[in-house]
Amino acid sequence: MALYQGCGAILAPPKKIGESKAFQVTLPRDHYDYLTLLASINRLGLIESDVAAHILIREIDAMFKTEYHN
Repeated sequence: MALYQGCGAILAPPKKIGESKAFQVTLPRDHYDYLTLLASINRLGLIESDVAAHILIREIDAMFKTEYHN
């Protein structure tokens, strides 16, 4: 495992993201409209699907971290 130096300390490289998998989600219209608003002001992504992916990944990461599944 290669190491790099950052902030004066030797750190391991960040975890690699695994292979991506596509799937489709159906949302209520109001939720989709809000994703459109966030995308139009370049918050979390440039298009609705990017914004939704960012939010979903953030939430799943938080669930893993808190061991929600246990």
